[in-house]
Amino acid sequence: MRANFKNLHFKWIGGATWVMYYQGLRIACDPVLCQKGTLQDYGFFKSKRITAPEFAEYDFKDIDLWLITHAHEDHLDAEGLKKIESDAKIITHKNALKKLSTISPLDIKKLKNGEKMIFQKGEMEVEVEAMPAVHGANLFSSVLAGGVNGYWINIQYQFENTSIYITGDTILNEKVRNKLKNRKADILIPNMGGVLGNRFGGPLTLNAEMLDELTKLLNPALVFPVHINSFKHYSEPVDKLKSLKFNGLKFLKEGDSYAFSA
Repeated sequence: MRANFKNLHFKWIGGATWVMYYQGLRIACDPVLCQKGTLQDYGFFKSKRITAPEFAEYDFKDIDLWLITHAHEDHLDAEGLKKIESDAKIITHKNALKKLSTISPLDIKKLKNGEKMIFQKGEMEVEVEAMPAVHGANLFSSVLAGGVNGYWINIQYQFENTSIYITGDTILNEKVRNKLKNRKADILIPNMGGVLGNRFGGPLTLNAEMLDELTKLLNPALVFPVHINSFKHYSEPVDKLKSLKFNGLKFLKEGDSYAFSA
């Protein structure tokens, strides 16, 4: 039986940044809010933001759970940090702790692969598990790119269970496949872009071919691709994604929302 999505609202801000409201729970991920034209330096390459983030101030108010996948500038920047309220619950990869310390968070938990955290909101129980993410197509590029968390969220509410998989910046390889065996996701939020797919060690993130396999593996009801368009190094054309034959695939523009209707 599929989860009940009647109280689901998903908004893509741009890049890896999104907010989701579900059954009264407010989740947000990887706030990067630099303006169009910003040049970011990753050491072995530079990249410019080519579309602006689109959001309203209320989008980031009263967030119950912030998910931080890693510390790269296109996932966590100075403008984005300003939107994390000090009393918010934060789950993060350890390499983002230094940046997050600048806002003095009161409730922060670092998770490594396989670790879980459970919290309650009213009648709702939320379990968050850190999932493996391999940020490169070979050992050299993945080590150079650094560590990343994906997240698997199980929400139990009124005898229903909803599973959400946030891939983080990863490719689909045997390590990731093995962790996903025998799992089914109701909602899939994949970080796309096929980053640097034409360079040695690329791609650094999912491409359309990998997403096609991932949807067959997890059979999600809804898929919200993020990490597309916004930066120059998100190099795979979106048209490749749009060619995939999957009914649950929802394409949004920056600032657009999806609200489920039966």
